[in-house]
Order: sequence, then C-alpha cells, then structure tokens
Amino acid sequence: MNKKRNLVYYSSFGPVCPNNIFVTAAAIFSAKRFLNKEFDILLYSNVKLINSLNHSFPGILEGVKTWEVDYQYQSVLDEASWARYEIFKWIDAENYSNFFYLDTDTIVTKDFLPIFSIISENSTPVAAKHEFIEAPPSSWYGKEIFNFYGKAYNVEKNMTFTTGALGFKNCTSVKNVFSKAQNFLRSFIQHFNRNHPNRKLHSFYRCDQPAINYLLNCESLVNVGLLDHIVTNNPKGIPHVAHFPGDPGNKNKSTKVYNFLCKDGNNNQFGDITQILRDSAIFKKALP
Repeated sequence: MNKKRNLVYYSSFGPVCPNNIFVTAAAIFSAKRFLNKEFDILLYSNVKLINSLNHSFPGILEGVKTWEVDYQYQSVLDEASWARYEIFKWIDAENYSNFFYLDTDTIVTKDFLPIFSIISENSTPVAAKHEFIEAPPSSWYGKEIFNFYGKAYNVEKNMTFTTGALGFKNCTSVKNVFSKAQNFLRSFIQHFNRNHPNRKLHSFYRCDQPAINYLLNCESLVNVGLLDHIVTNNPKGIPHVAHFPGDPGNKNKSTKVYNFLCKDGNNNQFGDITQILRDSAIFKKALP
C-alpha cells in the first residue's frame, strides 16, 4: 500500500448501549459520505459493540476497516480515554502517513482532503484545536501537571487543546508520546498524592487529555489552533467538523448529535442519515 495514504479513525469503547451505538453510527455515516481513494476509515472497538452496530445498522461498516478487540481496560473510563492512542499497534498503521482521529461525538460535513493537507504541511507532527472550558477549572488540560513539574501553563498562549479531534503524522515522536502517556499519568497521580496528601485531584485527571496536553506541549510537538477553523464545538452553523464534547459516557450526546443533523438548514445535507437513524430499532432508546 502507498505510504502516502491517509487514515480517519474512530475509537468507540465503553458500554454497549443505545446511546453509544447511536453516536458511533451517526459519526461513521457522516464520514462515509466523503470516502474516496485518498484515505481509509477505521473503527477500533470491542467485538460486542461492533456486532451491535452491525445488527442495528446493517451494512454500516461496508467500506470501513475494523479493528476488533475483546479485552478491556481496568475501567470503562480508562478504555474510552486511552484506547485511541493504541493506533500505532494496529497491524496496518505503517501503511499510513497521516492520521486524523475523531471522537464519535462528531459529525463530518465536508471533504477530508483539506484536513490531511493541513496535517502533512504542518511544521510540527500534531495539529490540534484550541479549547478552554472554565469548569472544572484547569482540570481538563493538565494545569496541575504543569505546575507539579515546574512548567509554564498559560491559557492565553494557546496551550490547551481538545483530544477529541487530533491530526498527526506517522512518526516516532508521536508514537513515543502515545505509548508512554498513560503510564506517565499514573506515575504523576501517585507522586502528586504523596506530595500533597491533603489535596485531591479532579477525577478527570484519569482521562487522557491532561497528560496529552502536557506531554505534547513540553516536547513542542503540537500546533495548537491549527484545526480551529476545521473543528467547532457545539456549532450553530455547519462547520467542517461538528464536535459535541462532554464527560465520557454523557447520555445527552445522542440528542445533541441528532438535533444538529435535523435542525433548519441541515436537513437537506443529512436527510439520508437521519432517516436511517430514525428507522433503527434503537432510535427511541438512544434519545433520552
């Protein structure tokens, strides 16, 4: 296979429930509309979820590569947060030059080729979307990690970014960060708790984003803001990629995704997808 090929991939883990199946299906249907010979789509998930997805939406994975596993992390939160960084363990990863990871709470509205041009032409190996959410303060982006190791943390300098949409090159530096990030975070939590027994880290510090923000910034591997005009959180219009962030396992995501697909001005573009979603047996169960 040509090494210049590109890959869009999703990592869908957590409970095998209507909400999770619904948002995963919507994401894949939106991406498949632009599938061409320049890139492939991969779904990395557990066997049960893939089987459920095929059962609820027959034919959805035609033309989509799948990587099925039957093991689990120590918790659903760990699995949902960290499985995406195993991409370099995939047997076919070496066949791709550029990767674009998307959370399943995303909807793609335009062609991927401009995105891969941005990734390949980026002077640093990772392209990200700048993000800062006020609550819970700083926990989403690793402020405590920066402070603990004596590194500068400045929101105004565009250091904070979402890991819900990441573009990156197939290179050793990114592979090394991905492979060590979870162990690094576990070590940080132990050291922090030992040095600050009366302080409690927010539970979000078990997730990937604080560690990935810290490691990629400290090693100068990320261009934060490069995807700002590509990915939009909770959009009012129709961006290139619509992202509906929230806590892992948030059951409102299916409603947010569906409302976006159906709102005025979008129905002509997504009518085929919404019809398939409405016709599924899980439709009423997925929307609380």
